[in-house]
Amino acid sequence: MKPSQLLLAIVLAVGISIPSTLLINRYLAPPTQIVTVNLKQLVQDYAQSLQHAQGGSHEDISLKTHQFEVLLRRELLRYISDNNAVVLVEPAVIEGAIDITPTIKQQLAPLLLRSSLSQPQG
Repeated sequence: MKPSQLLLAIVLAVGISIPSTLLINRYLAPPTQIVTVNLKQLVQDYAQSLQHAQGGSHEDISLKTHQFEVLLRRELLRYISDNNAVVLVEPAVIEGAIDITPTIKQQLAPLLLRSSLSQPQG
């Protein structure tokens, strides 16, 4: 094999393997997306729903707040896993990231109703 043929074979091999590797990598590991969530708003909305509910002891409200925290954490972790995302709190991002607060709030609503976290018992 002549040196020019060897060089051509190497160039072709590299020229085919690099784009193929990049395409496969992009398909198997999609790029990470940066998103924000307004935790303060979510917590305030939940606290208001607890205030509007009737009755409930301090211990009951404390328990429901802890349950809300667990549900919120679970939903955020599920979103991260499903969407290959990095979630930052809203004040940490100036602009350009997608706000997932409404999505998380929408996903939490049925869970809150199912676990009756929105109404303290008492």
